[in-house]
Amino acid sequence: MNRGFYMGASAMNLRAQELEVIANNLANVNTVGFKEGRVTNRSFADYLTLQQVDLGENGVNSRPLGVMTTGGSQPWLNYAVHTQGPLKYSGNPLDLALAGDGFFAVETPDGIRYTRSGNFTLDSEGTLLTQSGNAVMSDRDRPITLTGNGPIQISADGTITQDGQEAGQLKIVAFNQINMMRPEGRNLYGYAGGTGEELPSDASVRQGYVEHSNVDSMRAMVRMIEVTRAFESAQKVVSTQDEVLSGAVNTLGRVKAG
Repeated sequence: MNRGFYMGASAMNLRAQELEVIANNLANVNTVGFKEGRVTNRSFADYLTLQQVDLGENGVNSRPLGVMTTGGSQPWLNYAVHTQGPLKYSGNPLDLALAGDGFFAVETPDGIRYTRSGNFTLDSEGTLLTQSGNAVMSDRDRPITLTGNGPIQISADGTITQDGQEAGQLKIVAFNQINMMRPEGRNLYGYAGGTGEELPSDASVRQGYVEHSNVDSMRAMVRMIEVTRAFESAQKVVSTQDEVLSGAVNTLGRVKAG
């Protein structure tokens, strides 16, 4: 493959994915607990190095390397920027915000996941749920259920009290490697690091508040313009390479015909 053509195409691919992430950021600028997404990339040389694995006894690499090309860069992964979003008062006793590092643990069909979106609700049985219907977990690794009729009070450490009785304590956790949190949609994150890296969080729970998105809409718009221009530049590179190749083919055809 023509190297210039490949480099232009890979740049277009990278910028197109970055535009998708920026558009998603802007669409969620008012979403409770949303964290800004970004795209990182790696050069082909880095990709090739990371794909290497130990050779077996037969000297064959056990992981296919895919198409062998040179130059350019590729999208590597999407990640979230876990800076604190602004806390805003709502007055709803089931709205909870975390001030500091940490996540609420919730139960999903795919297992335990983590979220900063604390605008919770109750189902008909009194189970505390996220807006997506996932059960909020207690520090005893079971869903929290409220059966009383009185006001709900939640302390800074996540202890829930109703009718003068303790109804449970929210499971709020942190991780050794925050960069290993992977967005899975619906404001949920999975942890891609090793086991045993879950830590108690020292975040403070603020009842009656929600944490808004940490997306800076103005900065995101400026970045979208920059990425769009970069995409257009890469597109011109591909177009130019195409014209050069077409010219070379036509010239070669005339030489052979002569």
